[in-house]
Amino acid sequence: MTREIYNELIKAAEGPTYINLRTRIAFCILAITGIRINELLPLKVEQLQTLVQESWIEIDRSKRGPSSHKAFLTKEGKKIIEDRKNDFQLIFLMKEPNAYVFSPETNHFKKLRREVITTDVNKIMHKVSKIFPGQPNITSHSFRVGYITQLWKDSKDIEFVKQTIGHRNLDTT
Repeated sequence: MTREIYNELIKAAEGPTYINLRTRIAFCILAITGIRINELLPLKVEQLQTLVQESWIEIDRSKRGPSSHKAFLTKEGKKIIEDRKNDFQLIFLMKEPNAYVFSPETNHFKKLRREVITTDVNKIMHKVSKIFPGQPNITSHSFRVGYITQLWKDSKDIEFVKQTIGHRNLDTT
């Protein structure tokens, strides 16, 4: 996942609807944390507040690895958060701190079904992939791969990368 592709995804998700807002926030969090799309679903507004104010977020792991971990923002992650500041402020105004970030429009205390966020995200990713040469297959997992690649480039420490992303086995990393 490149910054250019990320920017096009955000542009394609522009619009005043709650679904547009929710999708932009999903793209942002996927890009800066490298989490899996289903790990977005349990996120609460108070976790986003910590992310914006303190530059870290606690993530509940859905797969193997530690049950939860803290994802700290890189310099690039902080820039992305700053770029999306208005979106975060809207979420903070419209939802209680203990409400789900990814919820149906009518009930912010109910988690969104995985299929719903996946459909919203994939629809835009498919559209954006068509504008790039070679029409790359952009998926939600592309964010994870991009994040892992950037961690490796920044640290050159494979054990750090493994622990940060929650892999049990170094071969997987």
